[in-house]
Amino acid sequence: MWAALGPPALLEMLVPLRDEHARWGETRLVPGGQSDIRNVVRSFADRRVNLLVIEAPGEGSGRSGYASPFLEGASYDSVLLGWLQLGPPELAAYVDRAVAISRRRHDEPTTVVLLAPREQRYLALLDQVERFASSPTMKLLRWSAERIRRAPLIDALRLGAGAVLYCGHGNASGWFAYGGINIDHLCSGEPWLHDQTGALMFSLSCSTGLGAGRAAGAEIRRGLADQMIARGIAGAVLAPSGDTAHENSRLLAKGLAHALGLGCVRLSDILAKATFEGGSLEGYAVIGDPGLCAASANGAALRGASVFAPAAGEQNLAAARDACADIATAGVRAGRVCPLGFVSPRRPSKFYHPGRGSGFQRLPQSSTMDDQGSIPK
Repeated sequence: MWAALGPPALLEMLVPLRDEHARWGETRLVPGGQSDIRNVVRSFADRRVNLLVIEAPGEGSGRSGYASPFLEGASYDSVLLGWLQLGPPELAAYVDRAVAISRRRHDEPTTVVLLAPREQRYLALLDQVERFASSPTMKLLRWSAERIRRAPLIDALRLGAGAVLYCGHGNASGWFAYGGINIDHLCSGEPWLHDQTGALMFSLSCSTGLGAGRAAGAEIRRGLADQMIARGIAGAVLAPSGDTAHENSRLLAKGLAHALGLGCVRLSDILAKATFEGGSLEGYAVIGDPGLCAASANGAALRGASVFAPAAGEQNLAAARDACADIATAGVRAGRVCPLGFVSPRRPSKFYHPGRGSGFQRLPQSSTMDDQGSIPK
């Protein structure tokens, strides 16, 4: 079951999203506020529910009052809460985007992007995550900081992934890896299109899920997760509102990867399975629609495969780059959707990132990686 709770004027804007979810089961729009959550849940008679809580902009978020995305208590452990705090224009845009994500075809491979800093413990964690997430129905893309720099990564993230997993340091303003990534970096080009949005984002980084509000008389700006939702980078984000312990992040990352590798696609199923692996969701919240799935946009796997992000030990970088260009060229010739422009139509052997003004040419065999793990321009 899917339901939304919030102010009547904002709930009316959710009608298209409600109708989309109604294709798969019962739905409700319930007028009310944060104080009504438990009473509303009781009326669902212990059914499994994805409950989207709409909060009026300018007010403090109530998500900090809940220890976990799953509503706790004997009758509430099957309820997954999601939070949205957007003004009317942003909410209208979000509804359109969430409907588009819900309509993605599930016969596409689930494209999962792995992100992390160059710190050895996080690289070792990604090694484990790759083993846990291995699946014939999944396209796994490792774009950690020793493989790709910030500018090409920002462009590459517009592939329309089913899920993106970031394990590393950060705060409410952004991620520390790749020289720092905040919302200004992510939105430095054109607005994100619906088929560029990542369906699910798992940001295992301190305070990235912090909600707007006031503390000690000072205004708290909304954190990275809320900004990702507002600007179209993700459909739903799992993120902590405070500090996280590395050991729990490690267990949670492996649990999330295992769930995706086993074929879980619904966010509620992914999170439930992740906790069975020993990770805790305490201190985390879901920002966005909790009823979304890890559904990739058409052509996402192809676009991801055409991104040049070689392992540090890659011996033949020119051949690796040519392989990326060939994959992209073949996709264009086959008529696959490639809206990010990973291949120049005029020069199909030329791999480039849109909006950066220069392409990456085929390189001589002597080309080497720089200290950032990328080919120098």
